[in-house]
Amino acid sequence: MKMLSQRCDVVVVGAGPTGLTLACTLRRPGVDVLILDRSIDSTATSRAAVLHVRTRELLEDLQVSP
Repeated sequence: MKMLSQRCDVVVVGAGPTGLTLACTLRRPGVDVLILDRSIDSTATSRAAVLHVRTRELLEDLQVSP
């Protein structure tokens, strides 16, 4: 296991939709965030079949809407 030496304000565990949304939200006011995920690779496609209206609104607020 590789050990990292990095200082941050918050560690977010999990780079799924919830973890990434939290990280984006924290970065807006300047919080230093480290995101950890057990998966090495990212996926190029979404596993979501439906995007709810409120979810889309939140993604637009974060400027990451599809």
